[in-house]
Amino acid sequence: MKKAFSILTLSLIAGLYACDGGKPTPEPEPDEYFSFYADDEYFNYPQVKGLGFTGEGQTLEAHKIGGTEYVISGRLKDAPDGLISLYFPGGHIPDQDTFVLTEASIYDFRSSSNNFRIESPLSGKVIFTERSGSRLTGTFEFQAFKYHPETGELSDTVISITEGKFSIIPKS
Repeated sequence: MKKAFSILTLSLIAGLYACDGGKPTPEPEPDEYFSFYADDEYFNYPQVKGLGFTGEGQTLEAHKIGGTEYVISGRLKDAPDGLISLYFPGGHIPDQDTFVLTEASIYDFRSSSNNFRIESPLSGKVIFTERSGSRLTGTFEFQAFKYHPETGELSDTVISITEGKFSIIPKS
């Protein structure tokens, strides 16, 4: 009986040491992501491909627009949280790791016609940790005024975007 009890006790002790009682392993970040806090509320825009009539659209993009600007943007597939875009001059992947952001916009954020954009004296910054033709990864933050596109007027309402992070495969 003593021998059986000793074997059982040793088995339990070995089992406890074999189990990891620490924190659960966090989920790895997806290959492409875009997330941020807006006035202390968390928003995560996952990459979803195959959107639109042609099936070629996607929710996260980084590409040249109009030959003079480069944009990194995220939108939700079912867009209650709108479209957020970070703009860079030059029509190419930015050529510096830290970039003062003077142009960014948010359209239809949380509801239709709830729009924001950076205007002086507000600004922000983007810090790239990877900047290549195969991946753009970094962090961002900015403040923007509420904007009324139908009148072109800005209000004194300001949104604060903090702890933003992204990793996007750019379009060539």
